[in-house]
Amino acid sequence: MGVPFETLLPYGLMLALFGVTGVGLSAATYYENNYKRPRHGLDKWDRQMMERDQRMTGIKRGQSDKVEAPLGFEVNNPWKVSDALLKLEKPAAGKPAKAGYLADIVPFAPSSPFAPANTLQSKIIARASTLKLVDKSDAMQPLSADDPNAIPNGSHWADETEEGTILVIGQPSHQTCAAVGGIMASRMSYRGVRGCVVGGRVRDLAELKKSGLPIWAAGRSTVGSGAESQVYARNIPISIKEVSVSPGDIVFCDPLEGVVVIPQDLADQVIDLIPKLVSADDKVKEDVEKGSTVQAAFKKHRN
Repeated sequence: MGVPFETLLPYGLMLALFGVTGVGLSAATYYENNYKRPRHGLDKWDRQMMERDQRMTGIKRGQSDKVEAPLGFEVNNPWKVSDALLKLEKPAAGKPAKAGYLADIVPFAPSSPFAPANTLQSKIIARASTLKLVDKSDAMQPLSADDPNAIPNGSHWADETEEGTILVIGQPSHQTCAAVGGIMASRMSYRGVRGCVVGGRVRDLAELKKSGLPIWAAGRSTVGSGAESQVYARNIPISIKEVSVSPGDIVFCDPLEGVVVIPQDLADQVIDLIPKLVSADDKVKEDVEKGSTVQAAFKKHRN
């Protein structure tokens, strides 16, 4: 004897309600994320950045073009990151601490380093991918074709860039050619690269701006990269201004303050330490404004 149809109705209604509830929750989450898909497998840095978006825009996945984050948000300036890195990094004997700061790297696109302050581009924070350039005459043994860090035969490095990262390019400091021009910028923008930091020079400034890709560099040139440089490898540790940058490090670009790189193994410690340093500095400023000497305020609150 078959099961009466009426007996199955409650189960059908329950399944329908579960389905409607699931669709509703998904839609609500999608709306809350500013029409972006939910993210999974978040690490501490990802959660920190989502909290930043929440504080600045009211949306966890939102972004803002405001140069300054709200008062009370601890990671709104790269100098705070550098203060934390000064406490955490252990430089080699006889070497000064660089605290992650890439000296003399300035924005060239979408706005230029000569633009008025009110037209400066937004801050960007993302994980690093890297590219190492060497001299064309360099006798360094090339990587084998099957090496995962080599650019595949028949491909251009711009075609291998990674979505969601800031590409950091190491270029020999004596080179006067450009490492990035308009075509490469357009390709990186199309592939979803968040930004590009060049430890050397760029050219085609009008085309760079047109690409919409945030680009930072040490200088400009009219000469193409083929004049002096060649690609050695991608996603290997590189050095810019004596600061080591490895794939996966956190790159923080601020149009007013500059570029700071946070080693990925120190990211959690930096996040934990910054609020304590900010609190101490706030107390120092409060005492100084009340007439205290700087030395006395430092001694009281920074020890």
